[in-house]
Amino acid sequence: DLLTSVLYFIQNDLEKRRVMEQLEKLSYEDTLTGLYNRNRYNEVRKAYKKKAPDKLGIIYMDLNGLKQANDTYGHDYGDKLIRKTAKILAKVVGKDAYRIGGDEFVIAFTAEEVEERADKIVTSIRNTMKRYNERRERPYPMQVSIGAYCNRVKGHSLDHFLKKADDLMYADKYLHRKDNGII
Repeated sequence: DLLTSVLYFIQNDLEKRRVMEQLEKLSYEDTLTGLYNRNRYNEVRKAYKKKAPDKLGIIYMDLNGLKQANDTYGHDYGDKLIRKTAKILAKVVGKDAYRIGGDEFVIAFTAEEVEERADKIVTSIRNTMKRYNERRERPYPMQVSIGAYCNRVKGHSLDHFLKKADDLMYADKYLHRKDNGII
């Protein structure tokens, strides 16, 4: 019957669309954290090459001591730290945050006053993590190293900004290790 065939076609078409939407979401969303993933970040890089903003801010961060937390308390605990970090980032910056690998996160943003926005973001992240660690006894505290690089674009690539922020993040990591007597 024609009506049954049409209904089957419509249902099949709707199911295909739903599956395609799910696949697209999976291609851009990190399954552990719900943040955008490296694929989405790479799409932003492509768009940036076509039309760069006047000013740009990049914040690069990673968790301190994740390997030790995984080795001591198990990978489930390490995943919990990564998920909690992602929740904090989503709360602070919304969809501007990306998990680009393991315990590495990037926040990319534009604003007229990028330096002030970067300071507010970094302060908010650090304060939220401090409160998180103080509220409950944790077997392993959540700590991050953060590097923020902001500037006028002046023909620089997004990779240039990421490299500068990464260098600053490693300097911050070095200071954390030195402060904790690891170096």
